[in-house]
This record gives sequence, C-alpha cells and structure tokens, in this order.
Amino acid sequence: MIDADVDLPMRITSMKYDLTSLYLFMCVAEERSISAASRRAHTAISAISKRITDLEAKVGVQLFERKPKGVELTTAGRLMYQRCSVIFNSLHDIDLDMSGFAEGISGEIRIAATTSVLTQFLPNDIASFSRLFSNVSFNIEERMGDGVIDLLTKNKVDLGFFSENTEAPEGIEIKPYKEDQLVVGVPKGHPLTDHDSVTLKQALKYSIIGSHKDSALYSLLTKHASTLNHPFSAKIKVSSFDCMCNLIIGGLGVGILPSYMVDIYSKSIGLTAVPLNESWANRNLLVGYSSYQSQSPAVKKFLDQIL
Repeated sequence: MIDADVDLPMRITSMKYDLTSLYLFMCVAEERSISAASRRAHTAISAISKRITDLEAKVGVQLFERKPKGVELTTAGRLMYQRCSVIFNSLHDIDLDMSGFAEGISGEIRIAATTSVLTQFLPNDIASFSRLFSNVSFNIEERMGDGVIDLLTKNKVDLGFFSENTEAPEGIEIKPYKEDQLVVGVPKGHPLTDHDSVTLKQALKYSIIGSHKDSALYSLLTKHASTLNHPFSAKIKVSSFDCMCNLIIGGLGVGILPSYMVDIYSKSIGLTAVPLNESWANRNLLVGYSSYQSQSPAVKKFLDQIL
C-alpha cells in the first residue's frame, strides 16, 4: 500500500517528465517533423527542439533520428511513444469519468434493440455508462428490426439498435455500432462439424430452426437463400436465441445465429459453432436516432461513449 505521507511525494518528486514535454514529443512523433509539430501545437520550433533535447537527456537515450526532411523515431522512441499514448488515453478517461459528476447529468434514455444487440453488446455499454452517470436510468425494449425502426420514427425511443439489412427511413441518423459473426449452431457430433466451415447451401440441407419471420436475420437468410434457388423454410421459428439453442441441442435442426450465443451454450449444453463461409455472415450492427443535436445531454453522453 502507498503511504500517502511518504511514498507518493517521493515518487512525484523523482519523476523526470512533465506533460507538456511528453505532449510535444508525441506531436513530433506523429508529424515526423518539428516544424509541423510547431504549427500543430502552436509552439515555437526552438522551444520544441529544447524540450526534445532535454527529454532525451533525462531518459539518457536518443528518441529521434534526425533526417534531411524530418525525424524518425528510434527503437527507444517508439517504446516511449507507446507509453505516452497510454498516459494521455488515461488522462482522457479521467476527464470522461469526472464529467459525469461535474455536469450532474440525469434523466432517462429510451432504447429499442434487437436480440443480437441486447444479448451481446448493450449490457456492457450500459453498465460502463451507469458507473459514471448513476442518475441516468434506462428504459429498454426488445424488438425485431422493423419494430425498432417503428418506435424510432414515432419518437417513442431515443435510440434504436438494429442490423444493417434493416431499412431506416430518411430523417434517422445512423452510425456503426458493433459487428457480429453469424455461425451455424449444431449439436456435438453433427455431420457439419466435420467441416472447417460451411456455406449456406450446405446448411440448408438440414432442417432449420429459424428466428421469427419478422426478424432482420430471417429476412437476411431468405434473401440469400433465394439466390441459391433454394427457398428458405424454417421447420421451427422462435423469437429468442436461447430457445433456438435448446431446440438445436434437442435434435430438432440446426440454426444460424450469432457466434456469441453459441459460445454461451457451448460448455453448458454442448452446442457447437461451425463458421458460416459467406461474406454477409459478418454483420454490421447500427444505432439510429432522430438527430444528435436534438438529444438530451444524457443521450449525447451515451452516444459519445459507445461510438
């Protein structure tokens, strides 16, 4: 444990570095030119040169190799740059952590999201945000892709999360959120586990347990199955991936679903993922909202954190 009366002051006074010098060092490293760094940092070339010289003297090694048309980091300089990046990223995090307390942000954030987003990514983002802004509450609804868009357009939610193959009308701002990977979920010992990966055509040779017909995933599979002259027909349709996983293990068919869900059930009930060898199996998940400027401070802060 650090003794606040002894150890910490000793550590501070023994430090060789100041933030201004480290910042100017990073500017030179990124610009590969002292003159360019001077313009970027609004600091005289002579002042930057002295800072770099003093910094090199303090660390006892050369950080830059001087070239006719600029500078390049030495091996030691590259390591120094990596460490400085960590320092300044941490300082940014401190600003973010403290802003929630300083600004006193509160209110409610209304969200509609698809199952894929709710089961994979959104819980962690909300948990991280709530630790910083404890006075903000969340009202979350699970919907199919079209249902998310409907709530957005009717202004019944502030944010909507959906996959890229769900069409959003004009007037909705859309930003990339996350990516997920679709796989074929099968029981252990299923014939498809003999393959390193399978195509949709190979998967469709087996009975399919599909998501609900109004879901974005169902529409995606229907679209691509039609290009194979093989109509997509799910023997059983379900509205949750949890149910799909249990039905797969029960031997009622195979399912196409996010890899995250298979990972959850792989140890507990023996579900196995077979990679889906299709370009569209890597899906982009999106967040939509009416307009950033019209959002409450709480919604803006949440968007700033997740994007």
